[in-house]
Amino acid sequence: MKKKSVSGNINLRPVTGSLRFIISVTGGELHLIRKQKIAMKAPPADLVPEKDEISGSWIELRQDDGNLLYARMIHGSFNDFTEIYSEKPGEPLSWQKAKGIERTLVILVPDLPGATHLAVMSKDAGGKGTPVEKARFSFKE
Repeated sequence: MKKKSVSGNINLRPVTGSLRFIISVTGGELHLIRKQKIAMKAPPADLVPEKDEISGSWIELRQDDGNLLYARMIHGSFNDFTEIYSEKPGEPLSWQKAKGIERTLVILVPDLPGATHLAVMSKDAGGKGTPVEKARFSFKE
């Protein structure tokens, strides 16, 4: 699996702060609860697989022109499925739709010069299909 670093696009000036996005997830819908500037260092950008090889969820910081400044894989799903463990040893996990699952995500990103929005991206398990932008949150709001 080829991976690429987004660090080549990042301005190398020291980042003195971060933005914390608190997001509610209900029924696959993402809603911003709060955005805060904080004096804390964000996790480093990941080496993100090429979009045709990726599955799961990740975040991207972008500029208005679409230039990618930062990306990081995130754990969690934005749908209403939950893991079901079998009572029989050795049987694989299964997934079952469970309506009404509510959860809160806390996402910490660097407050990068030129970044205009946070995009929450997702792609079905197995890496099939096209990545979907589940939500976009502006830095200006």
